[in-house]
Amino acid sequence: MRFHDLRGSHETALLDRGVPVHVVAARCGHDPAVLLRNYAKRTKKADTSAAAVIGELTQSIWVDANPRIGFALRRKRSGRAR
Repeated sequence: MRFHDLRGSHETALLDRGVPVHVVAARCGHDPAVLLRNYAKRTKKADTSAAAVIGELTQSIWVDANPRIGFALRRKRSGRAR
């Protein structure tokens, strides 16, 4: 890894840890759009987090659209399922 690569790794690590984009951009002297275009890298952790959010959203939409199934899932999660 070159010394300059540390800059991009540093920015990616901060974004992965949930530091707001505008804070990381200001810290590194970038406009947020430049930071995201040039330095933010796709990581396994970010992909996993995004997939979890999408899974929660789609499950809640699906459960809301299917009340009988939603009731059964809530019972199962609470431990009262037969």
